[in-house]
Amino acid sequence: MAVVTLPPVVIEEDRPVSSVLNPIENPDAYEVVTIAGVDSPGLAQVQSINRSYQWDVKVGKGAFGSTTTFTGRVPAEFSVLFTLWRSAHFGQWSRFVKRLKYDPTKIRYNIETRWVSGVDAVGIYHPSLAQLDIKSVVVKKINGLSHKGKGVYEASIEFLEWFPPPKISVVATPASSTPVTGLPVDADVQRRQDRIALQNQVLNAGKK
Repeated sequence: MAVVTLPPVVIEEDRPVSSVLNPIENPDAYEVVTIAGVDSPGLAQVQSINRSYQWDVKVGKGAFGSTTTFTGRVPAEFSVLFTLWRSAHFGQWSRFVKRLKYDPTKIRYNIETRWVSGVDAVGIYHPSLAQLDIKSVVVKKINGLSHKGKGVYEASIEFLEWFPPPKISVVATPASSTPVTGLPVDADVQRRQDRIALQNQVLNAGKK
């Protein structure tokens, strides 16, 4: 069984994220997905998109509190629903989806990266994806066209975000939490905190 390692991908050039592209003022930008520099035909709707993070939580035995360590960012999974209804859409769809089919037996050479592969990731752009820093993907599943009536057809593609191999392993454990300011302080709680702080000062002074 051949195992193919994905080569570096040519990322779509940086564009304004969705916080800048107001969907009310720029509705057309949210109706197209650009993949490998090619715009999708018809109407494209990004669905079920989210950014997840991995945390390792170690809870102390017989004690309150825990150690929470950031261990990584999970590749996002999402789907795009494509709606086609004009005659021109179907020829454009055939060319569009052909770029997303994999065949490891067909070798391609990338002169810029000098990688040789029949399977590679592709750059992708949509304002909702850009907001979550999703710039390149591989395809998990292509669902064929189905007739929805009155000459309208739909197809969907499931994507998995692609990350380059990590150069170093970085984990991080938060040491503190940013407090919420401006809230009223309970008098009893404040007195207990002041008493604990004073006790700590006395203990620290006795150690010197």
